[in-house]
Amino acid sequence: MELTKRESKQDLPFSKRFPNPESAEALTNAFSTMIEDGEALLKATTNYSAESLAVAREEFRNRLDQAKTKMRNVQSTIVEKKDHATVATKQYVSTHPLQSVALAGGLGLIIGFLLRRNNNEE
Repeated sequence: MELTKRESKQDLPFSKRFPNPESAEALTNAFSTMIEDGEALLKATTNYSAESLAVAREEFRNRLDQAKTKMRNVQSTIVEKKDHATVATKQYVSTHPLQSVALAGGLGLIIGFLLRRNNNEE
């Protein structure tokens, strides 16, 4: 995705900023499959010939590379979402400073009340 100097990722619609967001479930499934393949490879190595072992290693290496690629995709998606949320938060706080301070103070009071109540129960 080429951007000109005037454009930024923030100017693009969400679907273009994050074209293929991978879910945590997809990542978990990829690693589960990789672990299962690794365990199967270890169990089966005693019965493999040198040629069969080389094929199994190559297949495992390919699956490991796929899992790494998915992890990189998820990581970049998370970083981009975090950056977008940071920019949006900064913009909101700069345009609504009093509401932001009031919200932070209110949340602090609620959390303090809950923590104090929890400590008194113990």
